[in-house]
Amino acid sequence: MTLAKLDRKHFLVQAFYTVLTLVGMVLLPIIVHLIPFSGAQPLGAYLLPMFIAPLVAALYVSPVGLIFAVILAPIINNTLTGMPQIPMLYFVTSELIVFSMIVFWIVQKRKMFLGFSALAFLVAKLAVMVPKVLVLSGSLALPVIGQNLAGLAISIPGILILFAVERLLLHRQQ
Repeated sequence: MTLAKLDRKHFLVQAFYTVLTLVGMVLLPIIVHLIPFSGAQPLGAYLLPMFIAPLVAALYVSPVGLIFAVILAPIINNTLTGMPQIPMLYFVTSELIVFSMIVFWIVQKRKMFLGFSALAFLVAKLAVMVPKVLVLSGSLALPVIGQNLAGLAISIPGILILFAVERLLLHRQQ
């Protein structure tokens, strides 16, 4: 097989995995939001469905494909369902980018360890928190930061789901 055919085949495989990631990132939140729920936040804030596909995709998709999917998915979801809402769209997208790049880096360096997805999620949340607080409240007042940190607690079920998916991925890698 020639180099051009290998490159074309690699491109097509990467395009396929990127589209698959994008479909997963669109369908999982739609399915979650179809579940009847009456909490303080949308169910997706608890279960983190948009973070599952990038976690899995980090094993198969190039960083360019991963970034493409994590930027487009929230926009498509907002267009189809209204979630995430426009004020949060930019922050969710930023969190997904940071999360995906951390997970991709850990996977590519073969440094996966139990809890790496939870760590990546927490780093992404904290990295986006300061700009989010500044934009939405106009200050870095301690109570506002405290409210955002308390908001992390609602994502514990989603972190446990990421942990379970990560565990399956680690088991598969052995």
